[in-house]
Amino acid sequence: SALTAPQRTHCGSQQMEPSTMKFKPMRAAPQASFFKALGEAKLQQWKLDDRARPAWARIVPAIRAEGGLRLEASSLGEHGRDAGVAAGTDRLSPTCPGHVLCFNTLEQMQKADKAAVLGAAAALVWADIVSGRALDSPGLLARFVVACHADMKQHKFVLWPAFPALVPEDGLAQEGEALPASAGLSAGLGVEPAVVLEEASEAVAALMARSPAGLPLAFVLARRDGKLAAQPLREAADRGAASLRADLATRGLVLVVVDPSPLARHAGWTARNALVMASVCLGLGGEVLPVLCLRPSPRGAVVDPPDHARPDEASAAAAGESSAPTATTALCGSIVVRVRCPGLEGVAAAAVGPPPGEALAGWLAADAAPDVEGTSSLPRLPRGLSAAGWERQPVRAKDGSTTMLSRPRVVDLGRLLDPAKLAESAGRLNLSLMRWRALPGLDQPLLEGMKCLLLGAGTLGCHVSRCLLAWGVRSITFVDNGSVAHSNPVRQPLFEFADAAAGAKSSKKAIVAALALKRVSPVCQPRGVVLTIPMPGHAEDLDASMAAAAELRRLIEESDVVFALTDTRESRWLPTLLCRASNTPLINAALGFDSWLVMRHGLDATRPVSGALAPPASPPLEPTEATRDSPAAERSVLAATSSAAAAGAGAVSSTGPAPTVGCYFCSDVVGPLNTTRGRTMDQQCTVTRPGLAPIAAAHAVELLVNMAHHPARALAPAAVRSADAGAPAPAEAGVGTGPVPHQLRGFMATFSTMQLEAAASTVCTACSANVVGALDARGDAFIRAAIEDPDLLERASGLEAMKAEADALAEAAGGDDWAMDEDF
Repeated sequence: SALTAPQRTHCGSQQMEPSTMKFKPMRAAPQASFFKALGEAKLQQWKLDDRARPAWARIVPAIRAEGGLRLEASSLGEHGRDAGVAAGTDRLSPTCPGHVLCFNTLEQMQKADKAAVLGAAAALVWADIVSGRALDSPGLLARFVVACHADMKQHKFVLWPAFPALVPEDGLAQEGEALPASAGLSAGLGVEPAVVLEEASEAVAALMARSPAGLPLAFVLARRDGKLAAQPLREAADRGAASLRADLATRGLVLVVVDPSPLARHAGWTARNALVMASVCLGLGGEVLPVLCLRPSPRGAVVDPPDHARPDEASAAAAGESSAPTATTALCGSIVVRVRCPGLEGVAAAAVGPPPGEALAGWLAADAAPDVEGTSSLPRLPRGLSAAGWERQPVRAKDGSTTMLSRPRVVDLGRLLDPAKLAESAGRLNLSLMRWRALPGLDQPLLEGMKCLLLGAGTLGCHVSRCLLAWGVRSITFVDNGSVAHSNPVRQPLFEFADAAAGAKSSKKAIVAALALKRVSPVCQPRGVVLTIPMPGHAEDLDASMAAAAELRRLIEESDVVFALTDTRESRWLPTLLCRASNTPLINAALGFDSWLVMRHGLDATRPVSGALAPPASPPLEPTEATRDSPAAERSVLAATSSAAAAGAGAVSSTGPAPTVGCYFCSDVVGPLNTTRGRTMDQQCTVTRPGLAPIAAAHAVELLVNMAHHPARALAPAAVRSADAGAPAPAEAGVGTGPVPHQLRGFMATFSTMQLEAAASTVCTACSANVVGALDARGDAFIRAAIEDPDLLERASGLEAMKAEADALAEAAGGDDWAMDEDF
């Protein structure tokens, strides 16, 4: 009969000599998203900290092909529970906890005691079993460890997963051969083969319906009162060993384990620890236990029957339709093996060494720093148990044969990544590595989101843009009205000979520089604006100048910082005035023949600074360690800055208090004039030592970076150090990157650099309250008048009156008493 045929087959197998059970080794199936998340975590979070990190993965059952341990982006960290690893996204794939151990060097990974690592992880599994935790969370039976090394420069990952399996001293004995699901369940549960798959599928579906996480890794199928039911392990254990043994004797109990193996005659790796659990927690040691290696198919899919499937199963599967599969189809790929549970009565309940909950958790958790090379303090399995589980890789011999050996795998993603994404990742690598040790406080998102306006796309503009790009800045706007000349490419690295040969109309510097920067880094967002900056004394086309002034004001107001990198003094006047009116940070760089100047313009501490360089909402009211020993004026400036920012730095006019430090024009005693008239050839060109431009550009950008990381950011007080004081360490400066000086002057003749500070002038023609007030009052009419009549700036600022007063004082002090006699 259909009921006794499988029984006779089974009885025959019982009389056969038991054989050592073989298992299909587990393999990890890391997704591309896992490697991306691993690289980001190593660069941005873990850095040099090589402690083991908690992780989560899915045991994917074999359906059409081999299953395994699936690692995804959400596998890393405790957040994996909430990111979809365990919740609802794949209810047929149970979740299991593990750890990722990311070594800092390959040498460290090679020297690590692999046996001790595997033994410690297996000891944790043993502790989960003997404590009963595995009954409530069967996924603990499939713990894993991923030892790895991430080379983010080459985008290569060395990965060596381990799946700790408890190996009893006497091994595991299999009774007979594996049977297809219908025959094996019929023999183990005493149910007709025609209906056993239907009832088993319904029982599994009912268990999944009341399990929030979906299908558990292991459970039991029990026939009670003529009905087949799927029971969680805890519920089965509560019935007691005597009841379970009685069910087993009357063909009423089957252990079910989700199986990643696709083999028709061998169970997967997950069954190993489940059988040890059945011996210890269910009291079935020494019993022959039917094990259903569950390979469920998802709803709506048809599974190809295995090679050994019975004809009726094969025809049922072939006749099924994907839109409405039968319950039989859901289990037709599964197999049943009969295994004698190991007798572990003489095995100690506890691991040898420190308790797993303490020392082992200290190594395999994120709250302690283990010494990977010195693993003697790790717990070990008790006598009678050993561990296996390092992943094996196929190795081809010279004769063409393939052997499976325990060794790591190498994954090279560099060949698969999109070139633009690869460039983005490589560009950020150096900055990410800074945060490991040299500069932990580096704020990469702040720099990446900063909008920089470069006034001038010549020698300084090219070098400044490349340095900004190296710091991760992406939004760079060039403003220039010139064209690439044949003399430019050798000094200006964004231009080539072909740009100069293209002609003036098609080689505007601002446009060509933006396109070149995009070729250097496809992820940046450069922009070129062809614009002539209005200048005092340059009144050739007033209407065009006023349109350009309006455009320049708009560009400044939408930028976080402005770099003044133009050739003439007067071209820096309007940007200085507009930045002062909008309280936008401005950094000035200028070149002489063998000297250079880099300076930041002062801002009004009583007014808000918008954009990325705005001080935090609540900066420290007390001076930092670095400023506590500074002059009293600096300490008062910082206190005023902090108080103003903390109070909201509210609504005061732009004609409020003057900046604390001066601008490019504050030291002048004359207003900006047209300096291009009457120039000789050497005065018309920027004749300077070639090395000055990159030096000045680098100092300008580094000044910006220091400012961005100061507690007060754009309102940072000027830091001045004497020439013999030496370079301050970042900690000494009280900020992450160092001090924020007002002016830097370099001299190539002596290879020296000076830090200077100059107070803001009350009669400055560009940033004084009088000039800014005139701009507020008259608007564009004031700019137009200054372009037509440069002397207006001396009158409006009060500089003319100050000079007249100084002349009068000099005349009154000396008079004719100091006149020289003609005969002297």
